[in-house]
Amino acid sequence: CSDFCAKHMHEKVLQKLSAYRGYWDAAHLAAAMREVFLAINTEYLEKHAAVGDSCAVVVALIMGSRLAVASVGNLAAVLSLRGGGGSELIPPLAEEQFKDLAWRTYFGRCEQDGDPSACGSAASRAAPEVSVVELNREHQGIAFMRRSVLGAAGGVEGAADALRKRPWRAG
Repeated sequence: CSDFCAKHMHEKVLQKLSAYRGYWDAAHLAAAMREVFLAINTEYLEKHAAVGDSCAVVVALIMGSRLAVASVGNLAAVLSLRGGGGSELIPPLAEEQFKDLAWRTYFGRCEQDGDPSACGSAASRAAPEVSVVELNREHQGIAFMRRSVLGAAGGVEGAADALRKRPWRAG
């Protein structure tokens, strides 16, 4: 599932973006990300119906000074600030929310206690949480992590502080 998403997500996002020649405001961008996620999940389920695989997916797209983050599953996103602190792009979940979300929002197949219908529709499971922000000089970096790890890291503040202290840079 994760290989399929990695292979096809870029293509679908680029096709969607190139099909519209106007300005991509936050609402347009969020809607486009949701449509792409649903299309990828539908295609995956059609091509791999017999595979009992599923995965969580997070995508970050930078367009000029805007950052769009879309996530399905147990993945959070934190934007760290240069002056300290951070902001939740995709927020962590409370324990009771996580137990409900863990089996019903992700790509691929779902079966809860042997009953696939208990998971809801494939479309509802693949609908991502989307956040669009205008980046500025105060923003320093972004971290993606499992929502449970975010809690263990000290929440948003802990994750943002760790990112500021040890930023990863492509070499």
